[in-house]
Parts: sequence; C-alpha cells; structure tokens
Amino acid sequence: MNLAIVTNTQPHHKYFVSEMAHRFNVALIIHPTDKGSFRQRLPKITHYGLLHAKLKIAGLIYQKLVKHSYANQLKKEEKHITDEMISDYNNLPASAIHYMPTVNSTEAINMIKANEIDVICFLGGDLAKQPFIDSAKICSLNFHSGISPIYNGHKSTFHAVKDGRPNLCGGTLMYISSRVDGGDILAQHFTEITANDSAASLFMKGIAGAVALYTTFINHIQTNGCPPAVVQERTIHFTRNADWTLADDLKLHHFEKSGRMKIYERPAKNVLYYTQPSITIHDIVKQISEITLSKKDMRHKI
Repeated sequence: MNLAIVTNTQPHHKYFVSEMAHRFNVALIIHPTDKGSFRQRLPKITHYGLLHAKLKIAGLIYQKLVKHSYANQLKKEEKHITDEMISDYNNLPASAIHYMPTVNSTEAINMIKANEIDVICFLGGDLAKQPFIDSAKICSLNFHSGISPIYNGHKSTFHAVKDGRPNLCGGTLMYISSRVDGGDILAQHFTEITANDSAASLFMKGIAGAVALYTTFINHIQTNGCPPAVVQERTIHFTRNADWTLADDLKLHHFEKSGRMKIYERPAKNVLYYTQPSITIHDIVKQISEITLSKKDMRHKI
C-alpha cells in the first residue's frame, strides 16, 4: 500500500513522517508552503475589530518574548525529538519530498496519481479541496489535534487547556473533507495526562496518538476495506487562528500554574468508533463525556 503524507516541516511533523515511514511505504511527502501574504492575513487579524486585533498582536509579541508562552514551551518539548527519532525522514529519497504552494493544484493531483497513492494522510498541512481528496485510490484521512466535534479548528489542545478542560485533549482520525475538521469520524485518541503536563506536552503526546490511530486504521483497511464513519452534524466549538490573543495566553498560563492538571490525570485511551455498529455522533459525544470525567467529576458521580 502506497501512502502520501501531507504535513508541515516542524520537528513533530518530521517525527510523524518518520514513524509512518517505519510502518508503511511512504511514497510521497508534500509540504505545502503557501501561508499567504501579510496583506492576505491582515483581514483575519482584524476579523473581530480593532481592540481584538491589538490583543492578537500583543499575543504574537508575548509568544516571542515570554519564556513560558505556549510557542516556547512547544519548542522545548520538540527538543525531546532527537535526530534518531526522525532518522527515517532524513533517509527518505529527496525525490519523495515535495514543497509546493498547495495540494489543490493540478501538479499535486497528478503527483498522487503518478505515484499510485492508495491513502493520503494529513497532519495539518493544507485545506484540501475535493479533487485532491478524491485523487487517492482508497481514501484520504486527516488527524485533527482536538476532540471532534467538541473542539475543532485552530489550537484545539491549547484552547481546551486554557478553558480548564485538559481532559478534552487528544485527537480525532477522520475521513478528510473540504470542511475544516468536519470529516466523518473514525476514531479518537485521548492523551495520557499527568500532573506535570502542559498544553504543549499534551499536544506532543497527541502526535504519538496520531501515529497509533493511523497505524491501526490503515492495517484494518488493508484486510477489511474502508468502514463507514460517523457524520459530524455540527461543530460544538470552532476556533480560528485569529481567535487566540494575549488574553488566552494569560488564561493558559494561569491554569498551568494552578496545579489543577492533577485533577485530570489518566492513562491514554484509543476509541475505534468504526468498530461500533450503528453508532451516531450523539453516541460519540456521550462516550466522550464518560471518558473525560475528572477525579472531581467521579467523586460527584459516586
């Protein structure tokens, strides 16, 4: 089975590619490069008005200058990814790695077909349109670093922790669709939580969860074909990049310093919804509510 991976180029993205290449034949890696010009991004920054834009810009400065900002914490967590851990990425032939503005180009679609790609696997990367999604011989998949449909969109892990809900950290494997994080749900990974975790460390644990879910599902479809998935009727909480401001940085730091992470300690858990016949999105939300009970919730339940 030939895989194509669409992702970005940070160490955790290369770690993901490396782990997938260790398990499957990764014939093609596409790194989208078009992030848009400043002029194109400016309307998104000002989406909620001038005051919000000022808080957004203050947040960007905070990310650069403050040691405990989530961006700097994420860089610190990524230092645990050694060269040995991404050795498979470094050993991939240069001809397999392609940088292009977007996957939604004729060039990208032709590349998928020329390499006879069976499955396309997304981890971030780009917003795919239907022609690219349909170019894979078997299916196109996406891992969203958030528990859908509770948290969809940008920085889901960080928003969950900022909201005081680290128990809603994890990720969702889905058939990708042109709607952002709105594809049909196949499985979910609920990250391990310890008292010493931060939003950044939970995010990194989620990348390992992505590898685990992709591995299990791709092994499944090699012998069983593609199963039906659960339709997301609507997103409960959707966030854009413009939504995160200095106020969110301060809320996140307050929670991480509060010591309340220990209330949510748990082992990691994978839930394969595609093995559960006739399950609906309402059943998934109910299961999520049971899986994500905190120690405090459990005492009240008893």
